[in-house]
Amino acid sequence: MSITLLSTLALLPVLPVSVGNIQLHALWDQSSLVVLACVEKVEKIPHELPEWVSGESGAPRKAAPETSIAQLKILQTFRGPEDVRSILVPLDRSFICDVTDAQPGETAIFFLESSRVIAGEGTEFRARLDTVFGEHEFLKIGFWGRGRMAVYGQGESRCVESWTDVLFPEGIREAPWDSRFVHGSSRSTTYDEFCRVLETYRRLEDDRFLSASSTPGTSGEWAWSLAVANQGSARFVLIEPDKTVNEILRRGREREYILDVDAILLRALRDSIESERAWSLPTVLGTMRASAHQRQMSFVRKTGQSGSETSVLLFAIDDGWMSEPSRSEPTLRALRVWSKIRGLIQDRACADSRQDDQVWLAMTR
Repeated sequence: MSITLLSTLALLPVLPVSVGNIQLHALWDQSSLVVLACVEKVEKIPHELPEWVSGESGAPRKAAPETSIAQLKILQTFRGPEDVRSILVPLDRSFICDVTDAQPGETAIFFLESSRVIAGEGTEFRARLDTVFGEHEFLKIGFWGRGRMAVYGQGESRCVESWTDVLFPEGIREAPWDSRFVHGSSRSTTYDEFCRVLETYRRLEDDRFLSASSTPGTSGEWAWSLAVANQGSARFVLIEPDKTVNEILRRGREREYILDVDAILLRALRDSIESERAWSLPTVLGTMRASAHQRQMSFVRKTGQSGSETSVLLFAIDDGWMSEPSRSEPTLRALRVWSKIRGLIQDRACADSRQDDQVWLAMTR
């Protein structure tokens, strides 16, 4: 299987202008294929359009445009089908902010997504493509070319070049700036550090153990979400609240962190999930109120090759809710599990209900 992306618009010069920002995880989410690949060659394929018709002399009124296409050899697949071994990527740019490019001989990480452009069966253009490259499907480089991140250097000095329009998780180490490869609108990151992020994304898709999130009901606290893979790698997102400064509303932003959960804390959480029979908890606990602190936790329990997921929503825990034993018993079990989840997070700015939870948990001792 191999995949092709085509563009029929004019080639425009590279300009260091911005098309806005995108989180690296969002770029990952919208990409059907993320690979490390080597550019084997670049070819120009004539592409006749309906308006390129012959005149009375039989010669074309206009010269046929050419579509530049790079042939890639896939070296490693981070996301998508493992059987893809070669791929074609067009290098034409669609507008002034498009930076699509590939250089023969270079190695890069490509984030590729579906394309609306089709080379119709039976057309001369499709025949030329098949002659040069064989049959292919269609994809395109994500985020107007910023989904191509060149790799350079060797060994411990190996680095990844990326546009600063793609926002990375906090704390990702940057490599020394090298003017031979990195320009003013890009950054350099160590290759191993970058691959650690992609491997975490992959594990959370293929082997997730837990996800949890908290939306605070108290002003000033920060919302957060956490996803943990079975082997302990995790993605933590801290959501800064909006603030009004000098009567101007400043929107909060998300801060993403890639980390490894402490093995002892992770074991304690697993033990709590088993002892509290978290798989049998009701899906909703607490009184649903618009202003209440809302929490969510989901667990994936694998048996053999398959797995089942249990999700629990925790709303306001009050006297009215806890007055009935049929409600209080599963709620206390859920609170004990939640205390282990919240213990994985050390940031004090995050929404934290453990002090209030202890009021109810103390009543059962």
